Amino acid sequence: MTTQSTRTEDAAKLAEYIRQNPQAIYGEPEMLAREARVDLEVVQRSIRRASIIAPIAEVLPPPRQFVKPKQSLQFVSDAWNAFMRDPAVVVPISFAPFIVANFILRNSGTITNLQGVYQYSLSLAVPTILLLVGLALQAICYFIHGQARKVVRGSIALYVVSTAVALAALLVQSPLEGFAAEDLLMPFVGFGFLTLLYSAFGMIFSMAGGYLRMRLERADRNRMDRQELLEQLFDIQERLQETPEEVVQRHSWHSHPIAQEIEAKLYEWSALLGFGLTAITVLVAGAVVDRFKFAEESVQYAFSVGFLGFIGLALQLAVAFLGRRFARAILASVIFTLSSFVAMLLPFGGFGVHRFDLHVVLGNLAWALIGGLVAGAGAAIEYRANVEYLMRLNDPETLLVEYMDLQRRLNPGPRDMTVLVVDAAKSSMMKSTADPFVAEWSFRAYQQFLERQAEEHQGEILSTAGDGAVMAFHDPRQALECARDIQRKIKDFNSKTNKLDMPFSLRIGLHRGMVVGQIDKVQYTDVIDIAAHVEAACKVGGIAVSEKVWEAVPDLKGEPIAIPIDGFSVFQLELV
Repeated sequence: MTTQSTRTEDAAKLAEYIRQNPQAIYGEPEMLAREARVDLEVVQRSIRRASIIAPIAEVLPPPRQFVKPKQSLQFVSDAWNAFMRDPAVVVPISFAPFIVANFILRNSGTITNLQGVYQYSLSLAVPTILLLVGLALQAICYFIHGQARKVVRGSIALYVVSTAVALAALLVQSPLEGFAAEDLLMPFVGFGFLTLLYSAFGMIFSMAGGYLRMRLERADRNRMDRQELLEQLFDIQERLQETPEEVVQRHSWHSHPIAQEIEAKLYEWSALLGFGLTAITVLVAGAVVDRFKFAEESVQYAFSVGFLGFIGLALQLAVAFLGRRFARAILASVIFTLSSFVAMLLPFGGFGVHRFDLHVVLGNLAWALIGGLVAGAGAAIEYRANVEYLMRLNDPETLLVEYMDLQRRLNPGPRDMTVLVVDAAKSSMMKSTADPFVAEWSFRAYQQFLERQAEEHQGEILSTAGDGAVMAFHDPRQALECARDIQRKIKDFNSKTNKLDMPFSLRIGLHRGMVVGQIDKVQYTDVIDIAAHVEAACKVGGIAVSEKVWEAVPDLKGEPIAIPIDGFSVFQLELV
């Protein structure tokens, strides 16, 4: 087993090797580990973690620091931040006014003198308002934190508080000896299902908050230019070299050996646990009916089946949560449900084939899909929060994952791209002989026309100027179709849209080649340069392509241009 110290050293060595050999991240893990002389486990763990969710480079401040208040409101801000720090505190405090008001209004003689609807409205409206206020505060708390584990803490606090209050109310109303065992057990079951619904409520706001933060982080990353990405790359490299040998890791249930075993064989465990727990439920229900002679309509039967069903739902969500990705989480949840159907065929305790109902089956499958979706989203949010935490601690493997992600952004690997350059002939004359406003309007409409053509053919506009544009395509056929459509449709544009006296007459050149890096962010690439030279050699109103495009697309018709361009043969195409 690789020690923490060894992983720290290997992470720094691997980052240095990737810095010197950027394209190495696209090779096989075994080769990367061998060339960098690091442990294979470090490489595999980094690649696996990078595939779960895009890591975070710019760690946003903790939720309580989102707003910087004025100095005069610092005390209020500090109190608010302290209150919102933990849902296990927010839940009982925010529900306390509702509980107290409900108790007072139901047991006090204060409102007995009010008549009819006024008495009813007051006893209903005040607790309802306080309940909604409490739920709103909790929703804000979950939204701010955006972490699934915070919802778990809040749900546990709700279950403890609600069960305790319900038991206390029962004891206040009647002495303990006046209750049957099932009367005391019912709050545990009833509030268990209530807690499950509350968890879904909290997860919705938690997912919304976590998703918003991820979108903001992704937007910030996408706005970074190449220089900013390089600065972050160098910063992480320095942090890797300065990382202490011993780094405190966050202890997560994901790191438990049992959780790791389930995650490694997710679908097998989903089927086994779904069948096993449902089989236990069926056998317990059978024992309640046959051995203890309780009817299926009895409270004991409902409690036994309901309690085990509640455990099954919680376990189903937990297994789906270990899927981490949306697709894996949903599939694991569905497999769990389908395997439980098999166990329900056992003829015990009122179960069997006769209990199967199409509506129940569809309802359970719908729950499986929803539960898997919620669990997958919660896992993604929790993983993001864990990445933030480990980034702040300078965890070497987390820094390495981020380092590899930045390298991919700076050097996304060699890609085969076809570049189209289009230019308007005699554009200076077109502008000089026209009213400046008319020229500006017409050329702007011309640019919008080119942008629409690129979008229709799955191309990307790299740059635009008054005279033309540079576009990039992954498929040379799409680039050629775009070029042909531009030359066909420019005539319609001239007759219906162009306000200038002179028509737009275009030259289009195409070249294909390998591009390393993001073509729209690198300062220079010879593919664009050669495509521009091909365009300059093209006849007005025509399309010229380099031999790279000519060879990639069969059945092209055209004549070769006598003089090669930048060492490539160039062909003037026949327009169809």
